[in-house]
Amino acid sequence: DPADVEASLRGDVNMLQADEHVALAYKAGRDTLIFTTKRIISIDAKGLTGKKVAYISVPFHSVRSFEIQSAGSWDLDAEVKIQTSSYWKFRTIKQDLSKGKADIIALQSFLALQVHGSEDGSSALDVGKPLAKMESAG
Repeated sequence: DPADVEASLRGDVNMLQADEHVALAYKAGRDTLIFTTKRIISIDAKGLTGKKVAYISVPFHSVRSFEIQSAGSWDLDAEVKIQTSSYWKFRTIKQDLSKGKADIIALQSFLALQVHGSEDGSSALDVGKPLAKMESAG
């Protein structure tokens, strides 16, 4: 649930700005990919114990392209790849999404609105409303 993820990000680590809200969130194993009204946050648990955690934050204006691939007959996972214009090592954000557990159409629509904007040039989101529930990706 985006509200639960938002509460966690505001309480545990206080990562969100006052006017920022969680719209979509996907969990795969120990890793989480979060789409807010302002950016993409990748939370990557490292090592055997997962105590070391990398937090990667990419503003939507840095996203240059994205690809969402549906799961196939033999490949059980859908996948999202996001290319950024960043100059550091995180030029590509990649996340597997379990077949049937992630609404890839909602994700594609959300990213298209954030990256390209709407047809009339208006804001991509109604900032006060979460768009979808957190989905388990694995």
